[in-house]
Amino acid sequence: ASSSSTTVTQVAVNLTTASKYDYYTKYAPGLNSPSFKSESFLGVTTSYLGVEGYSMDFMKSTVFGADAIYGGTTGFFTTLSLPFQGLSPVPSGLAALFAAPFYAPLFWFTTNMFFWVFWLSFLLGLTNALPILITDGGQFLKDTLYIFGTRRKIKLLSNEKTAGLISNYVGLFIIFLIFWELLIPRII
Repeated sequence: ASSSSTTVTQVAVNLTTASKYDYYTKYAPGLNSPSFKSESFLGVTTSYLGVEGYSMDFMKSTVFGADAIYGGTTGFFTTLSLPFQGLSPVPSGLAALFAAPFYAPLFWFTTNMFFWVFWLSFLLGLTNALPILITDGGQFLKDTLYIFGTRRKIKLLSNEKTAGLISNYVGLFIIFLIFWELLIPRII
């Protein structure tokens, strides 16, 4: 039989909390709230103003376009991924850290609006490319199957009705996959 002993050392630590309101007044006035007046906190964090995992230099170049222009493919996709990082593209906490070239609320509204108009257009284009019969992608799939069947002498695909049925089934499968992503997480 083996025996093991564990030594426990206790350390007394004195902590002095700061006023959350005063801290935000000094470092992030755009994020401050009157409800913070009655709160105290230690100020220990692993993030800066709620932006986790990225340095301010990275955020500045990403948010303000330097990476998108000079970063090649990586910079382009980094800029596209801003909404998934919780940025839209410039949250108010970050916007307060920079000087706008003209009336700040209008500038940040315009910046965010252009970004989201781009995203909506991009996603509309991707949706239109889905191989669902009512979209251009569905028509393209049906015509491609038919042309492929007539050129390669594939009897099954050389019939336009059969190519349309295959295209319809692929479209139904895509719709099923979309609903699967939306419904299954709520069921489980």
